[in-house]
Parts: sequence; structure tokens; C-alpha cells
Amino acid sequence: MFKKISLALLVVLLAATTAVVLVSAEDQPADEQLPPTHPRPRGLVGQILSVGEDQFDIESPNGETHTITVSDETAFRSRQEGEETQLRFQDLDAGMWVAVFQPVEDSEFLDARLVVLLPDDFDPDNLRGRKVAGEIEKINPGQQTFEITTRNGEPLSLQVDDQTRFAGELNRFDDLEKGVKVAVLAVQQEDGTLLAKFVGARNQDRPHLQRTGGKITQLGEDSLTILSQQGEEYTFTVTDETRFGSRNGDIQGIEDLELDMPVLVISKLDDLTAMGILVADPALLSLERVPGTVQSAGGSHLTINVEDEKMQFTVDENTRIKGRGIDDLNDLKNGMKVLVLYEEIDGEYLAKGIIAGPHPPHP
Repeated sequence: MFKKISLALLVVLLAATTAVVLVSAEDQPADEQLPPTHPRPRGLVGQILSVGEDQFDIESPNGETHTITVSDETAFRSRQEGEETQLRFQDLDAGMWVAVFQPVEDSEFLDARLVVLLPDDFDPDNLRGRKVAGEIEKINPGQQTFEITTRNGEPLSLQVDDQTRFAGELNRFDDLEKGVKVAVLAVQQEDGTLLAKFVGARNQDRPHLQRTGGKITQLGEDSLTILSQQGEEYTFTVTDETRFGSRNGDIQGIEDLELDMPVLVISKLDDLTAMGILVADPALLSLERVPGTVQSAGGSHLTINVEDEKMQFTVDENTRIKGRGIDDLNDLKNGMKVLVLYEEIDGEYLAKGIIAGPHPPHP
């Protein structure tokens, strides 16, 4: 029921939705220890927890937390009542539900390629989906279907419709070609077939990147060493081209880094030059978080239902309350879904942050 935001979670949070390539031992320089790489999911749906300078945090329906970075190339769209409109990063706010798409396995992208603001009546309890990646084997234009073989060797047939989104090197169904590697976010229809909601393919000419997370153990003028969750140390070179990111934008260069900071370092597959360094907020390490539905809110207290239990939180002037159409505690209505970030002090729960959905769940 209760979730502690640990260093391990922060590393996952910083890694967001990027995927990486496994480093083969024979390709590694003898005098360098390259970090192991791990696959990452490609499509995500979640509720925005916070919005920073060039990144935002979301929590998926299964409780996983991810940090999504954006760039000038990231597209933002909204689908409300069947109509699509263009958005900007500045339009995002805590409490909104979004679909984030980084389209491909082995992706080099630091940033989200597409962020879609979901309808106001979106209900995550009804979310059903499957994320798959594989190689296109056959295309059936007349039936608007295509077939892939997944990385596990499983053959899959996927349907597309006029709501299917294409990203990366794909703009429409006609761009699909046999042999192209794609990542797909699909939902199962009533007849058992899979309908592709997002389809993306990477630019094969772009270099592969890897992501390495851990705590900073050493800092030099142009280098940093981190200790990974697996207990391995890796030293990265920092150049004038290295990008820095943090929740509040206060990390602008290596001189702003400190020992024990949890970071994610992005580098090319074949060397240890840092292309990007993302820093998590250490204050998150001390907070608990719990999702629930509002039972009552007002004055200086919030009571929520958590499964079969009730939890009461004290709310003070430092409690941050976010959500679409939510300005203060009085805007929280019975039945609203909320996520509360809190700390326990002398046996009482002090709410540090409250993230609210825009509407009560449908009966």
C-alpha cells in the first residue's frame, strides 16, 4: 500500500522510457569498463506528478514512476471529444493523464518524441495495453494490418485505424516496410485482435546510446565517477557538449554536482563521454507516497480511502496541491483520485504534496 521513493526508484525514474543496446564484450576497449545496459519500455501512460524546466514526472497505473525529458523536437497533442489539437510543453500540469511515446528499441533519443494529453474522462482502471517491439514481416494494405516477429520470436498481427499514431521515421501506414524494426503500443479488441495505438521506428543512421544510473562517488574538473546499483564504478568524461538536467533547473554544469547525488548518465555505446547528466531531487528520498480517493477535504486536513483503510493527513501552507482545475484543498471533491506525498512526524502524516485528478471516477 505504501511506497518508499528509494534510490533504486529514482534511477528508474531518471531513466524514463529510453531503451538501450547490450554491449558485447568483444567490442569493449580493454582499458575501459563500460556499464551494462537494460531494456526500457517504449510507450507509457501515466498521471503527471510534477513539471520541471525541460522534463516532467509521471506515475503509471501500476505505480511505476518515470521522468520524461523533452526537447524542441517533442510533439505535444491533445485529444478531447475525438478532436485533436496542438499543445505546448507549458500546457502540461500536475494531475493530467498523458500518453508518452518514444518509439523504438535501441533508441538513441534522450527526449520524448510524442506526448498526448488524454481526455478529461480518461479512466486508468479501464486501461488495457501491450507494448511489443519486433521486426515487420508482412504488410497487408487492403486489410490495414501488418505482421511482426517480436524479439522473443512471437509472431503478431496488428490492426491499424485512423486513430493509430505513427512516430519516429514513420508518418503513416504506407511508410511501413518489411524488415523495419518497430515498437508498438497496442490494445486488445473485443474480437481478440490487437489494435495498434502507436507505431514507431528509429532512424537507423543515428548512434546508439546507453544509460547508466547510480550515485556520484568522485568529481573532477572534467569527469565524474558513479557507483551503480550493481556495485560497479564507472568514470565518465564531461565536455562542453554535455547536457545537464534537474527538476528545478539548478544543475547547469559539473560544478553544480555534489557527491552522493543520484544521477543518470547518457553516453555513446562505445565510449564513456557523458552526453547528458540528469539529476534527481534528493528530497524525494525521504517521502512516502500513497494513492487513494478523497473522503473529505477542508481546513487543514485531508482524509483519503486507501483500499479498505482510511488515512488522514495534515495540510499546511507548505503543502503543494496540483491538478487540473485544482488550486487549493477546498477544490478536492469526494471520490477524486489523488496521490499524496507525505512524511510521518510524531505518528502523524504531514502532506508535502497532493496530486489530484480532474474528475471523480465514474461510477
